[in-house]
Amino acid sequence: MITDYQSNAYRISYQGVSMTENALGNPNLIQVGVVPGCTIMVVPQKSYGIDYLPNGEYRSWTLTGYNTRLNRTEAHYIYARLERDSGDAMVLFSVNDYATDGSIGGENPSKDFYYIRIGSITATDSLEAATLDREITLDYGKLSTPAGNDQDAAGWKELFELTAEGLIRPLKRFTSFIVQGTLSIIGKLVINDKQITDVARQGDDGSFVESDENLPTTKLLMGKYLDELRKRLLSKDREDQTKFLLKFGEFIDSMIAGKGAGIFPDGRGQFEKLEVRSAMIVKELIYNRWFAQEGNVTYSEAGTIERIELLEDGTYDLYLRRRWDNDITAIKEQDVSYGSVNNLNSKGEYYDSWFRVLSVMQAENKINVVLYPDEEVPGGKNYPPAVGMVITRRGNAVDEERQGFWYISSYEGCICMLDGVTKPVLEESNYSIIIGKLKRLELFDNLPINYRQSYVYCRGIAIQDLMRIDYQGVVIVQLNDRGFWSLEVAQSENPYKVGKDTVDTVWHYGCRWKCLVSGTTDEPRYASTGWAMIEGNPAFTIDIDSENGWQFDGSQLQEGIVFTTLHVTGQLYNRDVTDSILDTDVTWTRDTGNVSEDNAWAIKRADAGKSLTLTVDDLGIEFGRTKTVCTFKARALLRDGQTFEVAENEITF
Repeated sequence: MITDYQSNAYRISYQGVSMTENALGNPNLIQVGVVPGCTIMVVPQKSYGIDYLPNGEYRSWTLTGYNTRLNRTEAHYIYARLERDSGDAMVLFSVNDYATDGSIGGENPSKDFYYIRIGSITATDSLEAATLDREITLDYGKLSTPAGNDQDAAGWKELFELTAEGLIRPLKRFTSFIVQGTLSIIGKLVINDKQITDVARQGDDGSFVESDENLPTTKLLMGKYLDELRKRLLSKDREDQTKFLLKFGEFIDSMIAGKGAGIFPDGRGQFEKLEVRSAMIVKELIYNRWFAQEGNVTYSEAGTIERIELLEDGTYDLYLRRRWDNDITAIKEQDVSYGSVNNLNSKGEYYDSWFRVLSVMQAENKINVVLYPDEEVPGGKNYPPAVGMVITRRGNAVDEERQGFWYISSYEGCICMLDGVTKPVLEESNYSIIIGKLKRLELFDNLPINYRQSYVYCRGIAIQDLMRIDYQGVVIVQLNDRGFWSLEVAQSENPYKVGKDTVDTVWHYGCRWKCLVSGTTDEPRYASTGWAMIEGNPAFTIDIDSENGWQFDGSQLQEGIVFTTLHVTGQLYNRDVTDSILDTDVTWTRDTGNVSEDNAWAIKRADAGKSLTLTVDDLGIEFGRTKTVCTFKARALLRDGQTFEVAENEITF
């Protein structure tokens, strides 16, 4: 029975296997990495079935890896488990010591696998806070020349013998994981009988102690090999760079759902929060699409108080913070200035400090100020300045060029320009421009101002183009009053005109008319194509006249004789429009009290039009016999092509 427990008569391809300790943050988890195509060649051992291939070459298996948790303190052995009947193999770990045939202590050999021990991990005395470090050994194996190929021994030796030149390749891959891992549980690393503790233990110190025990790694990591490693690893003791993304923490590249921090090769950086203690200097500052600003924003000379000294004369020396080297304040003598304290989160302080600048010491970036008395400040109470307060100029006591002040206020809901400011308390004359919610000033008292809406108030304005629109966006045309209509004006060199935003209007017979056609000579009246009535009497009325008056005697009221004719006339816009009323649009009705006879009469006289002839028969059968009266009613329509006007009138006999 085969009981060989260790043999290095095999060969694993360069850089084929690597291990990462402390995987996923677990100090007992080893991740095994096997590059695609990695193989293990094994020397023939005919006693348990491994022979040459038919072409005389060594038999090989393709390796895969198996991650392992070192959840015990015992030693572990690292094996390449080879399937007897296929070309597949796996790198795995075990606390049992397998012989090549898979048996333990020569018992129960495996029928399915061969076991080649390729390394080991020593025991430790504790899984937590261990005092005895583990040691890892990994052997890539050795091979001899296959039978029948002695004539090419040099080529086989170069291919399979692990030389110092070739060791750097698996070493670079393996030690990079070790250096990145948690070294508290790894005390020694051995590859092919060569200890490389200097890489694991002394790499962080930046120097390598050369010794026989540590060779060949010390020499391999010096010179050109050290330069090669520095191309892949960032240095801790000299200026360095990388063309790859640097990640800090768990990094997710996203402005919305991102995490951690990252610095990109193109210079872009992404962080959760950036804290700047002194100043931040940028060429271009790009905000979010929404920029919210509360409080007041002023556009004037300003500064931040860094230190305060109260002098014996009661004035204050305010030392202003320098924003950059050689920064000097722009505040001048006699400036009316103020600042606010809003410290509601701690002491609940909220107040303003008003002061006048007495002198400016630019070399020290300092100003000397005197506080205004309580009765001269808004609110009737003044407060001393405070460190950290942002101050700004609001006006100047004597210099008219420095008495203007722009500010935007989210509290007041407006943009405001002040002029002529010489003291803290403002006067109405100081308000030069207001855009937004208006102040409740006396000059607005007699105006129909809605203080919940926004307006624009300006002391003076020069406009080239002015367009007025209503709340629906419709352009409001400006009416230009040209006085009373005159045919002479209509035919002159400055006739009545219609523009895009201005229309001429005239007055005619008590009504105001708007011009519809530039240069029209029509008289403003109903049905005129050049004018439209916009103001005046819009009522359409009719009148009924009797051709022979309203008094008749018995001689006139003879049967079959026309005693009078009723005529309908119409009036609109204070002008006669009878000619525009169609005969077919006039209807007559009669009321004698006899409904059936009255209806019959209306049908009979339906074509009367604007003139109705009357005989005694039209007055009804009972007329003159009793006290019966007869009422005639006229109803007229006036059509303009789109709508119509209706008017009625009546007379009684």
